[in-house]
Amino acid sequence: MALGATKQDILPLVLKRSAAVKRLSLTILGVTLSVATLAQSDTAVWVVWTRSHHFPIASIVSASDDDYADLQFLKAVVGDRRLVQLGESGHGVAEFDSAKVRLIKFFHEQMGFDVMAFESSIYECFAANTVAGMADNLSVLARDLYPDRKILIWAHNFHIRHANESTALVQRTMGGFIAERFRPELYTIGLYMNQGTAAQNDRTIYVIRPAASGSMEWILASVGPAVLFVDFLHQTAEPGNAWMFQPIVTREWGVSSLRLVPHDQYDGVLFIDRVKSPNYVRF
Repeated sequence: MALGATKQDILPLVLKRSAAVKRLSLTILGVTLSVATLAQSDTAVWVVWTRSHHFPIASIVSASDDDYADLQFLKAVVGDRRLVQLGESGHGVAEFDSAKVRLIKFFHEQMGFDVMAFESSIYECFAANTVAGMADNLSVLARDLYPDRKILIWAHNFHIRHANESTALVQRTMGGFIAERFRPELYTIGLYMNQGTAAQNDRTIYVIRPAASGSMEWILASVGPAVLFVDFLHQTAEPGNAWMFQPIVTREWGVSSLRLVPHDQYDGVLFIDRVKSPNYVRF
């Protein structure tokens, strides 16, 4: 701009520049809105699909006269696999314990599972070399001690995931070795929660807030039933179930975000909307 320019000379340039900035702002806003709209559209499709492809669980409480009518779908889902891993996103959750006790009774009474393997204490797992030792111990049970028996495994989701090393946690865990050695015989179930309270390993109670929009737990919570199951193993990718075939946020212990591909980590998930910490027995 030349020195000595008048107000009349400058004003058109200012207005022109202002209009260009407004167009740029509108373009950026339009792109932002388009991305947000697309994300909302995806999650809506995911919820609709999951509402049509889940199994509602009527109860997580065991009963002496239980006919397990709501769990019969597991006979087709698990089939003749003889290793079933039952996970949990946190240890101090009363509903996880209740749900797994009922699942164990069903698998034993109606599907012939009669051997149990439990995740041990931190000290004992460390002494067994935590990861490889756990996998080797389970392999001995399955191949040498009980080669013709059906086995249930109770452990944290961290331990049973098929490809934990592909997450931000990077460590390969027992589930990776077991999936490699026994894949045709294996069905792995992750357990997740949405809200309530739980206990840390030292029994300190903490609060679990409802899951963030777009996360796996949010999708499952949006389906409706308070307790439900979704099978991953028998699905093929389509727009409605894309969430299980791509990285998505999940939560460890109900509070720590962990992005993973659900289909790569589990064969199915059991979801419980509202949970609470256990009433621990005191010695």
